[in-house]
Amino acid sequence: MNVDVKHISIEAPDVNRSTDIYYHNGKSIILPLSIIKDVGTLAARTILDERDKNGRFGDYFDFVARVVLRKDESNTTRTLDICRCS
Repeated sequence: MNVDVKHISIEAPDVNRSTDIYYHNGKSIILPLSIIKDVGTLAARTILDERDKNGRFGDYFDFVARVVLRKDESNTTRTLDICRCS
C-alpha cells in the first residue's frame, strides 16, 4: 500500500501529539516518541504521563521544566530538541 495513493501523510514524533504507539488520526500516521534514537520506552512514557496529567507543553522551556528524566536518559532532551519534537 502506497501512502501517497491513499493521501495519508506520515508525521514526525511530537511531544504534544505522539503516543507510545503508531496511530492514524484519519488523515495522517503519527509516529511514536519511542522510535527516536536515545528516547526509550520509559522516557516516552514519562513524557506522555506528564502531558496527560498537566496538558500540552507550551514550548521547549515548559517541557524541560516539567519533565524530569533519569540521569541515564540525559541525552533524551537534547535528542528531542534536535529532532524538533519539543
